[in-house]
Amino acid sequence: MDDAKQNSATAEPSTGDGACVPISAAVPADPGNAHRIRWWIPLITVIGAACGSIGAWKWAGDNLSLRPLAGVIPWAVALPLTLFWWLFLSRTRWRTRIHGLGVVTAVLMLLIVLFRWEGQSGNFVPHFGLRFLKTSEERAIEYFGSPEELASLASVTTSPLEVTRDDWPRFGGADADHIVKQVPIRRDWDENPPRALWRQPIGPGWSSFAIVGGYMFTQEQRGEDETVVCYDTETGQQLWLHADKARFEDPASGAGPRATPTIFDSRLYALGATGILNCLDAATGNFHWSTNIVEDAHTPLIEWGMAGSPLVYEDVVIVNPGGEFGAVAAYDRITGAKRWAGGDDRAGYASPQVAELDGVTQILIFCSTGLCGHDVRSGRKLWSFPWTNMTKLNIAQPIVLPDKSVFISSGYGGGSA
Repeated sequence: MDDAKQNSATAEPSTGDGACVPISAAVPADPGNAHRIRWWIPLITVIGAACGSIGAWKWAGDNLSLRPLAGVIPWAVALPLTLFWWLFLSRTRWRTRIHGLGVVTAVLMLLIVLFRWEGQSGNFVPHFGLRFLKTSEERAIEYFGSPEELASLASVTTSPLEVTRDDWPRFGGADADHIVKQVPIRRDWDENPPRALWRQPIGPGWSSFAIVGGYMFTQEQRGEDETVVCYDTETGQQLWLHADKARFEDPASGAGPRATPTIFDSRLYALGATGILNCLDAATGNFHWSTNIVEDAHTPLIEWGMAGSPLVYEDVVIVNPGGEFGAVAAYDRITGAKRWAGGDDRAGYASPQVAELDGVTQILIFCSTGLCGHDVRSGRKLWSFPWTNMTKLNIAQPIVLPDKSVFISSGYGGGSA
């Protein structure tokens, strides 16, 4: 009985004419099933990454520092998952998998060879440039020559530079209110667009321009030299240059000094990103004195470098190095000798300014923890208004309004008051 069952179970099917064929031949298999690619897996991964990126972007809201990170994380997870699928779950032949991996690797290597990272915008949008093209900094050095070659440049004038009400001698203008007065601006740009007078390379930096008597003063990076430069406004010709062996650079904001020079009584005061405070002759670029305000204050350099422009008040130049040994410091504007220091707050990125509030002339400092008023003679802190954000970065310049109130505003979730 058992033998009969076994014979019945193993019997090969008949073709009808008495011949027998194997079972495997009688039930045809799908030849493409073993190598059918599971495209639905990467499709779901990509859709999930896109939805996750959009959701993370909305979650970050107006927080510009979190937005890029939140948007990138889902894709940073999706890409390794897609690679894992291709190598182990795609069902393609191993030769095809290896070839695909090789193509992806070759493309990535080609991109690395062709492009370089050139920093990012204020909205954290990355910038890339072709490696075989010169950077703007390299073009500026090539255009102007090295600082050593420019040491004997002609001076602006042999006469002292006189600051008038028509000049823009510091960050914010003559009155530090950021308002251009009595200057008509043509607004019909569709019919009469602005006309470029000249164009030339310039080194990287965040310094704006001080303008006195037809001459422009700024700071920029030239290789390993942090420079203070004077240009002719009509021609763009570089008239003089002062260089210090210093370079501040970070991946987010790039290289270069941050603060705008201040012109007072034919002297130029410029604060570099690493804390070098220079006093130069505005007409010739000749050196008067220099000190490092960060080293003087025995405090670490803040994350994004010194950005507050020097403030000249009577016989002193006032800066904001921050730190427990003097958040605010004053130097004799003629000799460079340190006159006083006061406060103990960590420095911010706004510039010191003088204001009269409640009948008291004082120095306003927007430090990392809020807005403070300091005595103009000693630097002693008079009052403070706590104000900060998630990054503890107060950057925007406070605005003193006509009613003597002060408007402050901070990004990165800080808001305004």
